[in-house]
Amino acid sequence: MAKDNKKENEEMIEGLKGAVLETTFKSSYKNLIIAGTSIQFKDGVYSTSDETEIEVLRNNNLVIEAGE
Repeated sequence: MAKDNKKENEEMIEGLKGAVLETTFKSSYKNLIIAGTSIQFKDGVYSTSDETEIEVLRNNNLVIEAGE
């Protein structure tokens, strides 16, 4: 039984490694230039899976992470 659980856990971990998480942000601005990058919000929403963009947007007071 323990071997079965270990195998299931290993399979789940492998599956998660390939998963791409996307984070969505909201802003009243249509276009923001942040850290030299132009980010366009369509209908006030922008989604990204780029970790650098996520970090920059989380540290910016002009945007709100969706779900907050």
